[in-house]
Amino acid sequence: MTVSTYRPPESLRAVHAGVGAVGEMLGAELAAQQVKRPLIVCGANIAASPLLERVKSAAEMDCAVFAGSLPHTPYATIDAGARMAAEVKPDAVITLGGSSTSDCAKGIVVLHRTGKASVRELEPIDFANVLAPTTARDDAPTPLICIPTTLSAAEFQNFFGALDERTSRKHPYSTLGLTTRTVILDGEMAATTPAALWAETGVKALDDTLGRYCNSIHDEPAADAVHEAAIRGLLENLGPSMAGDADLRQKVLVDTWLTAFEMPRHQTRTRGPWLSTAARHVLGAVLHLPHGIGSCVALIEALRFHADSTGKRQRQLAERTGLALDAHGSLADAVAQWLDTLGVPARLSVLGYDKTALNEIANEIVKEAPGLGALERVREACERMW
Repeated sequence: MTVSTYRPPESLRAVHAGVGAVGEMLGAELAAQQVKRPLIVCGANIAASPLLERVKSAAEMDCAVFAGSLPHTPYATIDAGARMAAEVKPDAVITLGGSSTSDCAKGIVVLHRTGKASVRELEPIDFANVLAPTTARDDAPTPLICIPTTLSAAEFQNFFGALDERTSRKHPYSTLGLTTRTVILDGEMAATTPAALWAETGVKALDDTLGRYCNSIHDEPAADAVHEAAIRGLLENLGPSMAGDADLRQKVLVDTWLTAFEMPRHQTRTRGPWLSTAARHVLGAVLHLPHGIGSCVALIEALRFHADSTGKRQRQLAERTGLALDAHGSLADAVAQWLDTLGVPARLSVLGYDKTALNEIANEIVKEAPGLGALERVREACERMW
C-alpha cells in the first residue's frame, strides 16, 4: 500500500478576500505582526498609479518603496532590491503587482535573510521538488504580505523563480523557513489591471489547474472537488471580468486561489511533467514571452499531447464542467473556443514569430522536462503552436 502524507501549506498565515480588503485589513495585519518598517515592492507602472498611494495609506505607517520589479524577475532586479533592503532594514515586505513582483519580493527577503549579495550565490531547487522542506531556523521568518493585481498565483507558492540573464534560463529557489505569507485578494486593487494582462494570467491559472487535475493518476475526492470548482469559475467568470468590474474580478481572484489551494490527497503521484508548464518557461526564456501568453499558446497543445495518458481524467472533467470532448477525446477544441472568446493570442504566428527558434524551444523543453518523452514528438507539438 502506498502511503501519502498531508501537510498544511507551510508559511501561509492567512488569506483575506473581499472587495476593499486592503483598506480594511492591511493596517491590522501589519500591527498584528508587529511590523514597524515595511518595504513595498512593485514595478514602475504600479508605482506611477494610484494603487501605490492606496496601499501606503492603508498601511498606516511610513513605507519604503522598491519600484524595480521587472517581467520574468531577472537576477539583477532582485539583487538591486536586496541592496535597498540592506539600507532600510525592513521587518516586512509588501508585494503589489503580479507574479514577477511576488517573486522579486521573495528573492529580496531570501537575500536579506541569508546575507547573500546576489541570487547567483543561492542554490536552485528542482521544479519537481519545490516543496521539499528546508533546514529549520531559530529566528522568526519575515512577514510577506501579498496584494496581487493579476492571476498568476505566485503569492501562494513557497518558492520564487528568477531569470539568469547570462543563460536566459529561469531557476526556482526555496523560501521555506524564511517568510510567512499573508495574501490579500481585493477586487478593487485588481480592477484597473489591463484586460489583456488579466485574461492572459487567468489562462495561466487555468493551465496550472488543468495540469494538476488531468495529470493526476488517481481520483482525489477533496482536491478534485476544489479544482473542478476553480475550473468552472474561471471558465464562467474570466471573460465577463475583463471589463474591470471589481466584484467580478474579486470572484476570479478567489477562483484563482482555488487553483493553488492545497487539499488532502490519498495519493500524490502524477504522470509526470505537463507540456505547457515547461513550454511557457522556455517561451519566456527564448522569446521573452510573459508566462500568461505562454499558457495561451501552449495549453491547447498540452491537452492534445497528453490526451492518451490523461483521457480518463479529461473525460471526467468534461462530464463535471459541461465542456465537450473533441474527436480525439481531449478538451483541446473546447478550450480553444473559450480562448477565442477572450481574444487572447493562441498561436505564436499571431504574435509575429517565425519558426527560427523552433528547434531551440523543443530542445530546451525536453531539457527542463525529460519526462515528456521523445524530442521529435515534443517538437511536433511545438510546431503546432505556430
